[in-house]
Amino acid sequence: MQNPINILIEEHKLITRFLSALEVKVKEMETENRLDEQFIDIITDFFGSFIDRSHHGKEEDIFFKILAQKELDAEMKEIIIKLENEHEMVRKYISQIIKSKSAYLNGDLNALKTIILDLNAFLKLYPQHIKIENDYFFENGIKYLSVAEQEEMQNKFNTLHPPAILQKYIALVDNLEAK
Repeated sequence: MQNPINILIEEHKLITRFLSALEVKVKEMETENRLDEQFIDIITDFFGSFIDRSHHGKEEDIFFKILAQKELDAEMKEIIIKLENEHEMVRKYISQIIKSKSAYLNGDLNALKTIILDLNAFLKLYPQHIKIENDYFFENGIKYLSVAEQEEMQNKFNTLHPPAILQKYIALVDNLEAK
């Protein structure tokens, strides 16, 4: 059996690659003072479908729920609250970026500044978020689970969020990096 945490870590590697492409594109939009509509669509799809629904779904709907049934130490409880709050921040960034794109396309040129601010805030938040999960939370959280619970978690990951979803976004990031 593969450790289900490895799936989350592999997804973090893909997200990190996406963040590198995002950082370049944000600087380009700042320099050119122009919205790249197609890239914003890619961002909102990646954030909404992959990061939030698939990746955060695995964490919140599966891993966190299993952990909620355990007697966690205070630090683990605090970290889960912090991670959930950060996931909610990502949802707010997605929502704001979508609204700001619409405003920009309707003539509000200041909306570009909001998009850039939200993207830069995400770029600041998410690497640290990944670091906490990879370096501490996953390793310590999995210790609370029996082998049977880890297998159940693995099966739920694969059933609710099939590996084909990951493959779609690997191809997307590969394409971004090739440009």
